[in-house]
Amino acid sequence: MPCIAEYGDAFAAHLAESPIGRRVPYLREFAECDWHLGRVAVSVDRPTAGAEPGAAFSGIPAEAVAHTRLVLQAGTHYLRAAWPIDTLMALFVGDKAPDRVVIEPGDVHLEIRGSRGAFWLTRLEAADFAFRQGLHAGLTLAEAAERGWGVNESFEPGRALAALWAAGLVTGVTPALMEEVS
Repeated sequence: MPCIAEYGDAFAAHLAESPIGRRVPYLREFAECDWHLGRVAVSVDRPTAGAEPGAAFSGIPAEAVAHTRLVLQAGTHYLRAAWPIDTLMALFVGDKAPDRVVIEPGDVHLEIRGSRGAFWLTRLEAADFAFRQGLHAGLTLAEAAERGWGVNESFEPGRALAALWAAGLVTGVTPALMEEVS
C-alpha cells in the first residue's frame, strides 16, 4: 500500500487542491499526519535525560532553570488539526473497517511519536500541547509555560514537565548562558 510519507511534505497541499481534496475538508490534515507518521517512524530514540527532572536540573542555578531549554526525542512532532484525524488514522491502519464513518469537525492537538518502525498518536490537552510544542521548537521552560498559561490559566508547568519526563521524551537539558539570565 502506498504511503504518503514517500511523496514528501508538499503532497498534502497538492491533495488539498485536487478535486477530491476540495470535497473532503480533512484530507490535507490527514495527509500531513500520515506524512509525519512515516517520517517519525524511521527515527531512532536517543537515551533519555534520566529517570526524573530533579537530577537533570541539579547542577543548574535556581535562577537559570526558567531559561533552560530541553531537547526532545527526534521522532516527535506536534500537529493541531480541525478534524479528529487521529480517529481516522486508527481506522486507516486498523484491521476492521466500519460500515460507516461519521466525522465531525473539532480541534485536536496531537503528539506524533515514532521510533524504529513504530508510531503513536496521542491527543493532548490544548495547554499541554502548547507547552510541548514550544519546547520542541526550542523555547525556554518559561516561554513554553507562558504558552500553556495563554491557553489555560490553570495550566501546571510542573505537572506537564513531569509528564513529559515520564513519557521518555526528554533527551537533553541545555542550561541558559548566564548572560541570558540577567
